[in-house]
Amino acid sequence: MTVKVASHHIDAVYDATQIMSLFAGLLADGDVDDKKAGEMSWLLGSAKKALDPIIDLLEELQAEQKPSHAREEVPA
Repeated sequence: MTVKVASHHIDAVYDATQIMSLFAGLLADGDVDDKKAGEMSWLLGSAKKALDPIIDLLEELQAEQKPSHAREEVPA
């Protein structure tokens, strides 16, 4: 089976990294009230939901790259 990366996969990763960058700045400033925290939580949950299929896709791509006799490499 050939696994393909589509533009919506790239968009989801881009969106998630931008959300994380924005939220890191807000949290560093310490200017987060309950309403903002709730909105941030909802957006992070949405980003996670969008990234879940991409994780599956990357795992499939990784499996396709491995020879069937290869052992799993453990990072040093």
